[in-house]
Amino acid sequence: MSILDLRRFPRAHKDAEDLLDVLVTLYWKEPPTSSLVERAGLRRADFSWNAPMSDVWPEILRRAAAQGKLRALVEAVDHDPESAAQEIIKALLAERADSGRESFGLSLIGKKAPQAVFDRDELRGHLRELSSGDARVLVLTGDSGCGKSYSLEFVIYALGRMGVSTGHVDFRKWAGSLATPAGIMRDLAHQLDWTLRTTVVGETEDTQARMLLSWFLENVRESPEDVWVCFDGPHADRLTPPALRMVKDIAVAAERRTEVTELRVVLADFEDTLPDVDRTVLRERIKPIGVPQLEAFFRAVAAEAGEEPDQDAIAVLIGELLGNGPLPTPLPLRELSLSAADIALAAFPLDV
Repeated sequence: MSILDLRRFPRAHKDAEDLLDVLVTLYWKEPPTSSLVERAGLRRADFSWNAPMSDVWPEILRRAAAQGKLRALVEAVDHDPESAAQEIIKALLAERADSGRESFGLSLIGKKAPQAVFDRDELRGHLRELSSGDARVLVLTGDSGCGKSYSLEFVIYALGRMGVSTGHVDFRKWAGSLATPAGIMRDLAHQLDWTLRTTVVGETEDTQARMLLSWFLENVRESPEDVWVCFDGPHADRLTPPALRMVKDIAVAAERRTEVTELRVVLADFEDTLPDVDRTVLRERIKPIGVPQLEAFFRAVAAEAGEEPDQDAIAVLIGELLGNGPLPTPLPLRELSLSAADIALAAFPLDV
């Protein structure tokens, strides 16, 4: 299912981030934005036009998704001459539905700036277990720079292709003071389109964590679909002790299945233990990427395009990607994934 057909705008999904970025860049004033809103069947009066458009557009997309009008909104944008050169608009409108197997088998993710997916067969298997209900919690570990956050991007993207929205809290980017229970739940409520519980004045963080956990689990039980939550880098030096306990309690509740059965949790860069359930959760140690994994990526893209290049052709692509200098350890995944995608798309006739 395309993200345009979801009833919740998936802010954590790469295509959603790219779409929002394009819209804010193109339409940074009330007119013509308000005209697009009306053409999509939304009410102009529902939005605060005095606010910065970087704040208005997320609310427009949220309301459009909730009312089943997100596709109509993007179609209105597509018909506007200002968006003529924006490939992501046309790509989203043309996207077909994916089954779980197809989504988890992706070699490329993203439409505005496609990225390569390297060597994630074990992760794909774990995602199938989670989506089928056979498992509830996945913990991703590994050395610094090996690709834990990179793997989490693939998880969120693949789920979005299936029509699954995720709550995603990236503690690596948490600025200022340590993350608190209220701050974490504020992020999740915003992404999952839930009305956040009102925090009582003078409430201690321990009480907040306990009450917010109950509030969260109640919302999961009432959700018409499975709820997926991804936490990236929940370390003790980034969260207050009550906040870290709350994150762990969410994962424990998912794994126990006694309070909720609709919850899935992915913890990336998490080296702590989960009380009582630590031995039953799925765990994967993400391994560094090397030349064999890069070759496998190019062969996978070629196969999707119906081609079977020989080793010499693959060697040419690897040489173009890596150049002739010494390779750093670990390889810079972000830069490599973007460059590999560009090279693969230039070499093989593949639609993304």
